[in-house]
Amino acid sequence: MNPNPIEGYASATSVFPGETISFSACVQPPYFNLQVDIYREGKAEVLVLTGLAHAMTYLTPPDADENGCGWPPAYTLTIPDDWASGLYVARLSSTPIGIGTPTTDIRFVVKAAAPGKNSPILFQLVANTCQAYNAWGGRSLYAGPTGSYDDRARKVSFNRPCTFYDYEIPFVQWLENNGFAVEYCTSVDLHRDSNLLNKYQLLLSVGHDEYWSKEMRDNVEAFVQDGGNVAFFSGNVCWWQVRFEDDCRTMVCFRNTDEDPLTVTDSSRVTVNWLSAPVSRPENQMTGVSYNHGGGWYDSQVGPRPSVGYRVRLGQHWVFAGTGLNDDDEFGKENLIVGYEADGAQFAELDGVPQVTGQDGTPLNFLILATADLAGWAQGTNWAGCDKKGCATMGLYQKNGIVFTAGTTDWRMGLQGSWNPVPQITKNVLQRLQRVSRIGGGIDGYDLRSPADRAFALDYDGSGKPDHLVLYRPGTGTIWILKNTAGTFPQVYTPGNPASGIGGYDLSSPTDQVFAFDYDGNGVQDHLVLFRPGTGRIWILKNTAGTFSPVYTSGDPASGIGGYDLSSPADQVFAFDYDGSGKLDHLVLYRPGTGRIWILENTAGTFSPVYTPGDPASGIGGYNLKCAGDQIFAFDYDGSGKLDHLVLYRPGTGMIWILKDTAGTFSPVYTPP
Repeated sequence: MNPNPIEGYASATSVFPGETISFSACVQPPYFNLQVDIYREGKAEVLVLTGLAHAMTYLTPPDADENGCGWPPAYTLTIPDDWASGLYVARLSSTPIGIGTPTTDIRFVVKAAAPGKNSPILFQLVANTCQAYNAWGGRSLYAGPTGSYDDRARKVSFNRPCTFYDYEIPFVQWLENNGFAVEYCTSVDLHRDSNLLNKYQLLLSVGHDEYWSKEMRDNVEAFVQDGGNVAFFSGNVCWWQVRFEDDCRTMVCFRNTDEDPLTVTDSSRVTVNWLSAPVSRPENQMTGVSYNHGGGWYDSQVGPRPSVGYRVRLGQHWVFAGTGLNDDDEFGKENLIVGYEADGAQFAELDGVPQVTGQDGTPLNFLILATADLAGWAQGTNWAGCDKKGCATMGLYQKNGIVFTAGTTDWRMGLQGSWNPVPQITKNVLQRLQRVSRIGGGIDGYDLRSPADRAFALDYDGSGKPDHLVLYRPGTGTIWILKNTAGTFPQVYTPGNPASGIGGYDLSSPTDQVFAFDYDGNGVQDHLVLFRPGTGRIWILKNTAGTFSPVYTSGDPASGIGGYDLSSPADQVFAFDYDGSGKLDHLVLYRPGTGRIWILENTAGTFSPVYTPGDPASGIGGYNLKCAGDQIFAFDYDGSGKLDHLVLYRPGTGMIWILKDTAGTFSPVYTPP
């Protein structure tokens, strides 16, 4: 006998308006006559349809967990054309005379009739993980009837009762209460429809998004490559690979290469962890983070999960706008937003700034916004493969599209209760990423399809006019120089195929930077400075009729320039008119967060300091340069045609100073009121 007097399931996880969905039910006496109430779940449950149904008592098949229940439909519905996209519930109830009213809820999704017409945001509801943990019929992907892992299911059916979307419902309610127009789908839709994302700008993943098929991942990664954005307000994301059978009504996950028959025929689809052989496609290549560097709290016998908050690591970032948060502030602890499972990035602390290593597949441009130390969770986890000393990591990166990750399953907890920064952070992410448009076509052959691409102006032919464009892609050797001819930009320099950099400098590091410089003090910015922060490497190249050759290199091993060692990945360099000569013939080198800034003069190829901040380093002109986010550039403050002032600013804080140089002494001519 089934444990509940009324149980049921839907024939599909989602439908379009105009399509048909049926609800199968099994009842215990005397609950044969059913009322069917259909609600849309949003700001509140809204009743949209009422009907009647009849069901019978059926035996549970011994293989129901894998092959489904096989119950006949009790109620069939054609979705009206005017139903809005959303999460719906069919509530089955029965009230025999003199007996209580048992109910069961069967959730399903209605997709948009015209995808993308009413919203640029698509919310993917996580059907796969719900079924993976669903033990109805005896087995889940985790255990069999006795609790044994060895007796777990290798396939699970969607044709059986299941509780769906508990993680997502609070997020759905918050979205609609805060005026966000959203359209909906399920993870099964991401699998079966390669064109689904084409009409959207932002994809949302919320909660526990653990089980992904190859098709799902291919479609999402193609979406990002084409300029679409993804926000993962979720954790344990893309941890197991799955396959689908029976028109997506059966989900397959062997969790073992020895058992999976595709191990010897199609290694890309073997149902193991994404990072494991033979798949070897770490999930953090897509998300930026991995459960392998996070952690989980499962063991309730040890006690409740320790409360852990996120520590802000880049408070001036737009993600934190309007929150009042600054570097090292903590948030989310009181709401238990970190856990029960959390994902992390592999990173190192460099001058107090977390930088991803990239060694495990995380994109090198992944920007760490907040971290939470999970070392205290070691006693509460029962999964030996997880890094017990991991750090939950919130951050983002760009690969044409932008990918944000909250790094935790329980982000939704911060959207409930009294005010905290989580709702504002969520709004910031949604508002920014829903309106960032798809990318264009680049410029005259250079596609600008990488988020690492950079561009600046250069006086290529020594005419005294910076009328050429330099475009380059750090880490690839790619650098082009384009000339503007009546609005078209033909190439005057490309590095060949394969790309090999320029003038002997290979541009093989993702951290390489390039800018124009007046090396010989003739008032013409016709040289290129190329440098690699953190390595001491800096070169200066001269152009002779389209051939670039070094006039300065930093030696082997590289040791920086003019006594400045360029040993920190945070180091920055730019050209500056130090003496008001109208020539950008000095170099400013600085290290945000340390107070360190030098200005170097070039004398016949020898660089020597004309300004250093002393020891300990204390910044310049009263501006302390003690924030890792500090930035500086040269500026023509008085309209003289000379870039002889310095602008120093701290994004996210309102702080900006402008300094004037008087015979080597810098003093402010502007500070905020």
